[in-house]
Amino acid sequence: MTNKEIEILVNEKDLGFLATLIAEKPYGLKIVKEDLKSNVEIYYQKKKIGELFDVTKLKNHLKTIKIREKYFKYLLPEEKSLYYGIDIFDIYDILYLLAQENKIVYFLENKVYFPFCLKDFLKNHEIRAKYFYFSLLKFPYEFVSKINKGSFRQLVINSLVNILKQNNLSYYYLPYYPENYSSVFLFRIDGDFATQKTVEKVFDFLIKEELKFTFFVDVKSSVNFLKFFGEKQNEKIDIQLHCYLHYLDKEKEKILRNLFKGKKLLEDIGIKIFGFAAPFGLWNCSLNEVLEELEFSYSSEFGFDYDDLPILPIITDRFSKVWQIPIHPISISRLKTLKFSIKEMVAYYQEYILRTYHKGYPIIIYAHPQEILAFPEVFKEIFSFVKNFSQIKIMTFTEFFEWWQKRGQTENYQEKKFNLFKLPSNIKYIRKNEFYLKIKSFIWNFNRIRKTK
Repeated sequence: MTNKEIEILVNEKDLGFLATLIAEKPYGLKIVKEDLKSNVEIYYQKKKIGELFDVTKLKNHLKTIKIREKYFKYLLPEEKSLYYGIDIFDIYDILYLLAQENKIVYFLENKVYFPFCLKDFLKNHEIRAKYFYFSLLKFPYEFVSKINKGSFRQLVINSLVNILKQNNLSYYYLPYYPENYSSVFLFRIDGDFATQKTVEKVFDFLIKEELKFTFFVDVKSSVNFLKFFGEKQNEKIDIQLHCYLHYLDKEKEKILRNLFKGKKLLEDIGIKIFGFAAPFGLWNCSLNEVLEELEFSYSSEFGFDYDDLPILPIITDRFSKVWQIPIHPISISRLKTLKFSIKEMVAYYQEYILRTYHKGYPIIIYAHPQEILAFPEVFKEIFSFVKNFSQIKIMTFTEFFEWWQKRGQTENYQEKKFNLFKLPSNIKYIRKNEFYLKIKSFIWNFNRIRKTK
């Protein structure tokens, strides 16, 4: 490997940029205690060749330039730019712009300026309803993280790659996936209110499909047949916790009682619990505290993040001890609500898989037992489509998490190539008309408040 004299410096307290770089693990990363002029400084042969900074470091660089503040719902990357293949940048906040240009990133010779506070975006855990793209212009929606954290992480990495490229240097990082695979496929099942008969049929179906999967148990609904899960768990069938009661409260003590009871009942029959997936994909800081206290290793809530690499949540001024494994939030039920045909359902997931594969992200979908039995032909097509990719490794959640932990112990760096994926030209439509979603959000929030009283 070349470029051995590269150093990428970030302060240990700069959690926004540190979260991005910890997930990426670039060659030359050094976490320092001293304050830096920029958020990230790049050196080659001890000479500074570039800097990345956001609005928190703006005064160190642009003291005399006027800043224009403007609220944005979203921004699209500029066409033919190094950022065009990332995604829509959901913002729903003020950006601190230079001149009259509305940009998500500014190039200033060997410096890159981001007109926002990265830490604030990455620690944001607000939820809102969002549409998700489909080429037939039938857009399913889900209540997900307001900020798609992966798009901002990739923005930082592409900027870092660009600075190195301008200096005729390559960017090296630790591969995201084992054995030189290009992506992984994880299938998650949330066992909401499923009967024993339903669960047994689902397991039989997936075993015949020869598919690894992770089943998150709704314990109260399954309390009379928990031994079934203990008997079935093996290297291809991963059993983890969904809940005891199928609800996520905002109060820590209620969450603790819920998770403790569910975890204990599963562990009493010999199932070691590492992971959790909250009902409705919800996430909050109280949940994180409980997950840490009960020593969970990972969690998976699209209310915190979706369509991204594993990420450590930022909790005030520290990282959580519990990793997030983000998934794609659209289940079959959302497509059914929009009256998708079988063919359209298959096409939606095939588009998602292709898009995610070409972006180099993990391909992770979820379903409920009742959906699998109602639409087996859809899932057969999805699994067959995935298996046609020789560079996609099928894993369980726990297996992928264990790999993610081990990858930091290797020195198997590889060169990063720029993402050549192009966004659909009409992708902006999913953020144009959100009146219907505002109504749905009002009803959803009203019901949440009513249930917690």
